[in-house]
Parts: sequence; structure tokens; C-alpha cells
Amino acid sequence: MIGTSTRRRGAVALALFTTLALGLGIVEAPLAAAGQGYRADLFRMLNRARERNDLPPLTLDLSLSREAKKHTRLPVKQAVISASALSLLYPPEGIDGYPRESFLDDLAREAEADIRRCLERGAHRVQMDFTEARLSIKLDPSKQLLSSFIDLNNKVLDRFAPRERARIGVHTCPGGDQDSTHSAEVDYAELLPFLFRLRVGSFYLQLASEKDRPHVLRLVRDCLGPDQCVFVGVIDPIDPRIESPEEVRDRVLEAAEFLPKNRLGTTDDCGFSPFGDDLSTSRDTAFAKIRARVSGTEMAAKKLRL
Repeated sequence: MIGTSTRRRGAVALALFTTLALGLGIVEAPLAAAGQGYRADLFRMLNRARERNDLPPLTLDLSLSREAKKHTRLPVKQAVISASALSLLYPPEGIDGYPRESFLDDLAREAEADIRRCLERGAHRVQMDFTEARLSIKLDPSKQLLSSFIDLNNKVLDRFAPRERARIGVHTCPGGDQDSTHSAEVDYAELLPFLFRLRVGSFYLQLASEKDRPHVLRLVRDCLGPDQCVFVGVIDPIDPRIESPEEVRDRVLEAAEFLPKNRLGTTDDCGFSPFGDDLSTSRDTAFAKIRARVSGTEMAAKKLRL
């Protein structure tokens, strides 16, 4: 599979791009331009791996946005994995005939195609999951790794026109797999000045589980660009307790003391099942928390006269 031709190098990039996200059932997201030549071969390989793990087979045409729109008339946001996370799949020892620079070029192209496919299939917004951002500071306090992540993700974003980037956002959190975090001890003050260099229209920030929310909100206020929106986390998926709508309302009103209310929205701190094998939060609990978020946000909007 590894070779020097453009076609085979592209297969390597696509294999690395999809194996983490699809091969073992971590997520099921759209695959750019699936079904052509080596991509079909890749899917057969991935399905053999899924069969060994007692997982159902993938089809060659996945689109959560299109499927979700069958069940709602409301706008749909679809998450995609960041190019920076997938860049970590390139082996430190390199690949003969396929330098890292070529891999990153291919990765940026495939990441662009992934986002475009989501938008074309009906996603109102596309959210780039960037949970490795905070972790990178823990691993590399010099922030050189974080800077390289920002540059790579901007390389993808620069492939979109400004009106398209307005529909793209980025999510960051300290992790939430199996009700645990990997970098919650890293102060947002270390991350946010870098994060807001990303050329996106929206930021989806973990906040409900922060110990000092006003501290974070002041940082966001100072970093927020003139055309950017912020969706603050008002639900903590790791906490088994179901938040009340009033609690959500108060968290929104707190955020509105620091941020422009016409550019403020709400979100959950993280996914309720970030990976396919995460059963730590029940479906009933997840939907109860979502209902609290929706109700509490509506209460806050009325209070703010929006």
C-alpha cells in the first residue's frame, strides 16, 4: 500500500485519515469521495476489522447530517475530527517515499473534503473537534506542538471562503471519554490566545465543569474577534446529576455579563459518548440533560429579551 505514486500516497493518507475515526467504530462520520478504487479496498479492510470487533459494517456513503435531517426541521450541526488530531497518526520514523510534508498536504485536502461533504449534505454548521489542543500544552509546555496544530488547522480552513468559514466552528474541552478528562488542570489562559487564532466563525467551549467560570469568561471576552460567536458549555456530561433548567439559565446569564449576548449560544461541555464504546452515560440521562439545556437557554433568552 505504501509507495511513491500520487495515487498510492493518497491511499496512505486516506487510510490514516479514516482508520482512527471509522475502523474500530470510534465515530461514524462522512468520508470524503468514498467509493473510488483504493477507497473501496480500504472500506473492505476496515469492515474486516470491525467484524473482528463485533461491529456492524460501514457503507460507502455515510452522512449523519442527511440522516439527522430526516428527524428534525431544526438546523443540524455535525462534528468532524480535526486535521491536527489525525496528523498524530503519521509514524515518527516516517514512511519511505512519502514524507510528512506530503502527508500533511494530503491530510489537509481530505479534511477540507470532509467538511465540504458535511455542508453539502445539509449541515447548518460543522464543528471541528479539537480536544487535543489543551492536552498538547500538558505534553509540551513550550506550546510549539499547539502552534503546529493551529497552523495545520488553519491550512485546512484557508481552503474555504470567508462566508464558508462562518459556518465552521471549533470545539475544545479537556476530554470526556469514560467520564474522565486528560487535561482539565491546564489553565484556559494558556490555550485561548492560541485557540482564537483559528479562522472560524464559532467556538464551542467546555465551561460548565470549570472551577472558575468568570475567569474563563474574562479570557474569552479579551480574545473574541468582532465576527466570532461563542457557545458556552452549560451541561457537564461527566456529572451524572441532571442539571435543572434554572441552573442552565443562570449559567447563560453569567456568560452574558462578559460576552455580547447577540453572539452567545449554549452547548454541552463534551459529547455524551465521545467514542463508540463509551456507555458511561445512559441515553435517558443524556436526553434529560439536553432537555434541560434547551429549556434553560430559552429561559435565559427571555430574560435577556432576545
